[in-house]
Amino acid sequence: MRRPSGRGNRAVPCLLASGVLATAALLALQLGGAPAATVQAAFSALVGVAVVLIFAGSRSRSRERALWPVVGAAMTFNALCEVGAGWSRVADGGPWGPLSVAAGVLVVPLAIFSLVLLLRERVGRLRAVAAFDGLTAALVIQTLIALALLGPVEHALADRGFVASVTLLYPLADLLVVGVIGAAAAQHGWRPGSWSWLLLGLVVITAGDSAQVADVVRPDGAGGSANVAWLAGTWLVAVAAWAPVPPKPGEISPRHWVPISFSVLALALLIVTASRPADYPLALVLAACALAAVLARFALTLRANARMLLDAQHEAMTDALTGLPNRRRLTADLEARISSCRGTGCALALYDLNGFKDYNDTYGHAAGDALLITLSEKLREAVDGRAIAYRMGGDEFCVLVDCDTTEDPGAIASHAAFALDLGTQGFEVNAAHGLVLLPSEADNASDALRLADVRMYEDKERRRMGPRRQAARALMQALVERDAGLHEHVEGVQSLATEVAERLGLDPTEVERVRLGALLHDVGKIAIPDSILHKPGPLSEGEWTLMHRHTLIGQRILERAPALADVALLVRSSHERVDGGGYPDGLVADAIPVGARVIAVCDAYDAMVSTRSYRAALGSEEALTELRRCAGAQFDADVVELFVAAVRQRAETDRTGGSRVAASNHDAPASPVPNTSPEVAPK
Repeated sequence: MRRPSGRGNRAVPCLLASGVLATAALLALQLGGAPAATVQAAFSALVGVAVVLIFAGSRSRSRERALWPVVGAAMTFNALCEVGAGWSRVADGGPWGPLSVAAGVLVVPLAIFSLVLLLRERVGRLRAVAAFDGLTAALVIQTLIALALLGPVEHALADRGFVASVTLLYPLADLLVVGVIGAAAAQHGWRPGSWSWLLLGLVVITAGDSAQVADVVRPDGAGGSANVAWLAGTWLVAVAAWAPVPPKPGEISPRHWVPISFSVLALALLIVTASRPADYPLALVLAACALAAVLARFALTLRANARMLLDAQHEAMTDALTGLPNRRRLTADLEARISSCRGTGCALALYDLNGFKDYNDTYGHAAGDALLITLSEKLREAVDGRAIAYRMGGDEFCVLVDCDTTEDPGAIASHAAFALDLGTQGFEVNAAHGLVLLPSEADNASDALRLADVRMYEDKERRRMGPRRQAARALMQALVERDAGLHEHVEGVQSLATEVAERLGLDPTEVERVRLGALLHDVGKIAIPDSILHKPGPLSEGEWTLMHRHTLIGQRILERAPALADVALLVRSSHERVDGGGYPDGLVADAIPVGARVIAVCDAYDAMVSTRSYRAALGSEEALTELRRCAGAQFDADVVELFVAAVRQRAETDRTGGSRVAASNHDAPASPVPNTSPEVAPK
């Protein structure tokens, strides 16, 4: 906003005081009985000074230099019209009458041109609500003037003929000018300043035109009251020419009490004039028009509020970045779809982008937003006519498949996932997704979103796992299908082995190798008959020979998967002993891979604290004691000590019995170690 100049601030009170003095001087001459020629000469001089000040004010501005000269020209011809009319009355004819008429004709186009410039310079596009506010103000003001000045002469106008009636057009023409300036002031929030002085000056000039109409029809009319109003109004326009330029609309808050006051006043005036319609017909019409403008403004406000409500609802249901419906809209649509799709079926697919975070962190949020917009457009086009696409927030999207589609929902969901697959600037961005059939798999929005989220993250986990983990998971599933009881055992061995490997200070790659070796150390038992695996008593020599082959079988299975070839050696050596008495190779001490030594300790412990068909489980402390007894012979002593520390720390952390180790310590019955094999805990 432009800061008002110091010159404008100082000029306004000086000009205002000068205008008051000039108007008072003219009024004093009239009331003092000065000759008409003297009064008219004073009026002509003072109104001329006011016009000069308008032009001077235009040159003092850095802005609006094209506007105020036109305003000054319009006020010049208006002054010539008024001065000519006055001298015509004083001189009883002469050239002043035609001069007044000619000047009055030129005032109209100049006034219209100045209004156009004023609106373009200060307002821009005029809002309809502001236009009706300005029109209401003008009609109310004109009604008040009509009540004060025109009421007694309305009937006399008809008696004086056409010329006198035409005189009434001047104040009615002022109505348009005042209405436009009032509309501009309304758009600026009815703030004081240049608009106020200009509006007040035009209102006073309007009062002068109305006073002239009264003087025309009165026998004793001499134009005195009109001259005073014209002079005061012209001087106020001069003040407006020097006043600071108001700020652009929208930079200040509006004063709503102003249009409300005019609305209440319009209603009051209509009531007053309606009670005496014969006395105030013109005022009654003006008051009725003012109230009609109020109603029109009210209708516009209601329509604008309704539009704003619709826009707010749309914004509340729409993602601001991509333009897709948002999560709130999805929840509403999902509930409606589930309730209407009974018996027909539809589907919900939830998507989460993989690789987007790395792209966003590398190239910044602006590039990330641009990528999201691109992907949202691809998604919208991919499902157009078959489903509705949504953005849940962040890098999550959703698709709600139509109930009446003839395509397979899974195919639509996969096609949508393909649309979210994009390679850009060395980054690969794709989407994991979860699909839920409705209403067969979920009968409300909350359950549907929860299930879709679970399945989406399952898919994300599958995508995140490399071929190494995928192969291990597949083999583990095959082992569980063969013997469900092995699942808990291998999970326990895996957890313990991973912790001990970390305590040994192995690098992350080796820790992962130990973890997978522990998970798959029994995979070879797939080939061992159930009669041997679940035999309640001791195994025969031949059965032991077959049992010992499970490490070799496991090695062969893993070597068939190149991603697990390095794990195969750990599985082969997982039953070696540091004293060389293990199988299948009889390796000694450090010749046994460190990962295999870790797996051997964890496997033996888990076997001892678990119930078997041929013996009861040991308590945790008893199993740890047995491991220490065999350290240096069957097990690596350093690994045993780290293992004991890890188990005891677990027990200390979890005293509530929630962990399997603690539960074994409290619940498992104590019993001696069965001496059924050279190993601590045969399986």
